[in-house]
Amino acid sequence: MSIYRRSFEEINSLPPIRTVEDNAALLQALVTMVDDATDVIGMFATGFKESKRYLSEEQISSFLNRAIQSRISIRLIAEQHLSLSKAEHSPSPSRTGIVDKKMNLKKTLESVLQFAAELCEGTFGIAPEWRLSGEVEAEVCFVEMHLQYVLIEVIKNALRATVEHHREVTKTTNPPLPPIEVAVAVERPPRVTVNSKETTDRSLSDAEISKSILCIRIRDHGGGIDPQDLPRVFSYAFSTVGSEDNAKDGMHNQADFDRISYGQEELKSSLGRIAGLGFG
Repeated sequence: MSIYRRSFEEINSLPPIRTVEDNAALLQALVTMVDDATDVIGMFATGFKESKRYLSEEQISSFLNRAIQSRISIRLIAEQHLSLSKAEHSPSPSRTGIVDKKMNLKKTLESVLQFAAELCEGTFGIAPEWRLSGEVEAEVCFVEMHLQYVLIEVIKNALRATVEHHREVTKTTNPPLPPIEVAVAVERPPRVTVNSKETTDRSLSDAEISKSILCIRIRDHGGGIDPQDLPRVFSYAFSTVGSEDNAKDGMHNQADFDRISYGQEELKSSLGRIAGLGFG
């Protein structure tokens, strides 16, 4: 936690922001804070791997829930301020900081699917294709990086499950694979127009604020979730990836800590991890 304390002390030492120069100093401190915290999740993984036999799943989940929630909040505020400050020199009509008011769903989905498929192929040697259907051309207001993160994790799980299931069923390493199906639906209730005379927020002036509901359904042919695993699928300490460490120390009935650990307890390639360290 010294990283966060150091960042807090540096930012807290800055004077109130009254000039461009003051803001420049704050920007530099925020950049340093964001960069320093890049590997925090990896540090958590190492720490929990080393202390896993002394902690319960509840303790791990409680700590990580609070830590990750705090991390998301801090990074969101920092990156929003960095993006808004940068936009002073190169404004974008479709963005307010890191919030994309016209995020192209098809572009986002295809980039995530391509990345996940390359990761799957780099790990297993094969990867299912995918199909998009529904309102994939829709534009929505969202923080794209957050949607990308969620989609990547879900799609990686779908790809991995499909490959592993069909290898098990066919008893071959290169079976024919059915595609991953991604469907998009957008519900559009009446829109509300914000009059510039009724609001002091320039980013909302004369804008139409959408109350649309976006649904993305991802379907795979991975065999489903084993009923005995259902109570633990949202636990950080659980994974269906095998654990050599558990086999060695006789902890066959204990939680697999692959989702928050490095080394042999992961399925990974040079592109990154498809499982382990909180990834499936």
